[in-house]
Amino acid sequence: MSKHVNNWLSTLLVGMLWLNFVYFWIRVYRQTWAADYTHSISYLFLLMTGYAVIVTLWIFHNLRIHHKKGPRKGVRTVVERSSQDGLRNQIAFMTDPRTTQSIVIEVDQGQKTFRKRTEPVRDIFSSAS
Repeated sequence: MSKHVNNWLSTLLVGMLWLNFVYFWIRVYRQTWAADYTHSISYLFLLMTGYAVIVTLWIFHNLRIHHKKGPRKGVRTVVERSSQDGLRNQIAFMTDPRTTQSIVIEVDQGQKTFRKRTEPVRDIFSSAS
C-alpha cells in the first residue's frame, strides 16, 4: 500500500472516530436531566472540599514539625555502609558507588562486588546491530 493511501485511510479512521465521539456526546446530552448535573457538581464539590481539607491538614502538620525542630540546615547524609546486603551476600567495594559514574555489580558465590566499569557502555538506542 502506498504512503498516500495509508495516510488517507488513517485520516478517514480518525475522522470516523471523532464523529462517533460527537454522536455519543449528543446522545448523552439529550438524555441528561438537571438532577444529573446537580448530582455531578455536588460530587465534584465534595471531592474538592475533601482534597482541600487533606492538604490543609498536611500543611499544618509540616508547620508543627517546623516549629518543633526549626528550619532545615541541610540535606541529611546517609553514612550506613553494611558489610552485607538484604540477601546476606558479603559486599566488597572496589570503587565508591556514590562517586563513580558507571559501576558494575557482580555477585559470585555469595560475594557482591562493586567495581568501576572499564569497558565502554553499549548504546541501546543506536541503530540495530
